Amino acid sequence: MDQIKRALSVISPDKRVQIIIIGLFVVIFLEGAAGAGTPAAIAAPFLIGLGFDPIIAVVVSLLSDGLCASWGGSGVTTVTGGAATVSAGVSTINLNAGMVGMIHMVGVFIMPWLIMYVAFGKDAFRDKGIKPFLLFSGFIGAAMIFLLSGFTGPIIVDMGTGLICIILTMLCVSKFNIRTSEKYLNAVKLADGEKKISTLRALAPYILIMIILPGNIVSAKFITLSDGRTLWTAITGVLTYTGWIDVLLCICSIIGAAILGVKLKEYIRAAIASVKKLIPVFIIMASLLAVANIMKMSYNGKYAMITLAAADIAAVAGFLYPAAAVFIGSIGSFVTGTGLGSNIMFAEMHMGAASTLGVNQITVFAAQSAGGSLGNMICPNNTPPPAPLLERQAAKA
Repeated sequence: MDQIKRALSVISPDKRVQIIIIGLFVVIFLEGAAGAGTPAAIAAPFLIGLGFDPIIAVVVSLLSDGLCASWGGSGVTTVTGGAATVSAGVSTINLNAGMVGMIHMVGVFIMPWLIMYVAFGKDAFRDKGIKPFLLFSGFIGAAMIFLLSGFTGPIIVDMGTGLICIILTMLCVSKFNIRTSEKYLNAVKLADGEKKISTLRALAPYILIMIILPGNIVSAKFITLSDGRTLWTAITGVLTYTGWIDVLLCICSIIGAAILGVKLKEYIRAAIASVKKLIPVFIIMASLLAVANIMKMSYNGKYAMITLAAADIAAVAGFLYPAAAVFIGSIGSFVTGTGLGSNIMFAEMHMGAASTLGVNQITVFAAQSAGGSLGNMICPNNTPPPAPLLERQAAKA
């Protein structure tokens, strides 16, 4: 991360360029690589280390995370969160991802402008070249969200959008001839020591994920076994879709650690620490699934709770139900702490309500998922930054 930070920070001395690259595109990238509050936990201290105000750093990171949490780490929020729509034959994983992308591409297009206003005020737009740069950033972000969600499925939407936009922004920023007023000039020097590895090597674990996940999944669907099944069908029949993604991510982590020169003892120690951090998440997800299944059960031959709730909300909201789904999704992620938890809780209810109203069920799920992403901006799970890390970064600055 130190080398990635170094590479990003030397692209431009302009704070406005830095906050778009790091506060927007790095956040989107990190959401796809890890999810679960990681973007704010890494990007905010990153910005503070470059000299940005801590409050601005946290706010910008959380705003940007609200654009991409609908897919989550390796697409799990869409894949697992939308499993109810797939099981019911209403939609597919790729349709869910594509519809959500059509909503979020609008947000990504306007986010550079919003970040600039929140961070620096209206004066930040006056310098020559900054408006074309913001327009370019919003356009490529929206285009990547649209193309990757619509044509590749949910797995690499965030990682692909973030990585491609970081590279394109770095390559093109000099073309805009941005006039940098003195108050936007960032003279902060990094104090991370000498360069130890190349930027390409530092990015190796993420590049592996970008190559191995989609490459393996696509190729497995075209390999036919002796019994007539595809290799993909055989694998997912044993491990399930998300189980196979987990295996591939584990393989990427092992190869990535080897490329970075991580010793076996260090890798094992990191793996154990990661598992310990995930135990509370496993408990929360299992509890949410239990609640969702209880709500789907019928009692004494009568309607299930989820059916009754869907009917009542549909009766109140009427044709405005897709907007209500956004609100419900945001409340769900605020309460559960994740967009995944919100989707698990409410996907089935939305299907029932949409069916009652004659509304497109895929669109309603996409609205729910987008709402869950927005709720991620303010959920208690994400908002408190890790104080010791922030203090260390502030001290460096």
